[in-house]
Amino acid sequence: MKIKSIIKAAFVAVALFVSSVANAQDMKPEVFNFHKFVGLPTGAWTIDQKLDGVKVERRRSNLTLSFAQGEGKKAPDYSVCINSKDEDVNAVRLLMGNTMKLSSEKNNITQVQFFYTTRAKAAYGKNYSMQPEGSYPGDKQYTYIWTGKSKTFELTNLTNKGGIEIHKIIVTCEPAE
Repeated sequence: MKIKSIIKAAFVAVALFVSSVANAQDMKPEVFNFHKFVGLPTGAWTIDQKLDGVKVERRRSNLTLSFAQGEGKKAPDYSVCINSKDEDVNAVRLLMGNTMKLSSEKNNITQVQFFYTTRAKAAYGKNYSMQPEGSYPGDKQYTYIWTGKSKTFELTNLTNKGGIEIHKIIVTCEPAE
């Protein structure tokens, strides 16, 4: 009888370990490379495409990225922008009043790292709103990484008339408790 109990306990321990390893592998950061959204096999974006209502779903990480015109007069768009090296790069452009939202039904978003085309086109100072607030050093430390813990995250352009231009984001999640 004791051997069967030991074997059962070992089997349960192995199963729990395998399950935790599988969950940890599922929690690899999710990368949204907007400069590569042209030429996708399904749902390719086009330059100057309006993004109001556009959603990108990632099954592996259970993340949904969506864009909305919000209070803005114009819709967010997918544009060719000039980066800090004076090179053309495809980017999402959030105009004044536009929002970008990340959400997950199963996981908590713990970190969002932004790669902007230039510092002038970044979310810094008082030109943006992030919900929930979390921690975001922004331009003060040239680190554009939001950290917190929420099933949703939202960035809104409040006052940057030229638009907040994002060419890449990396999102890190953890299983919700």
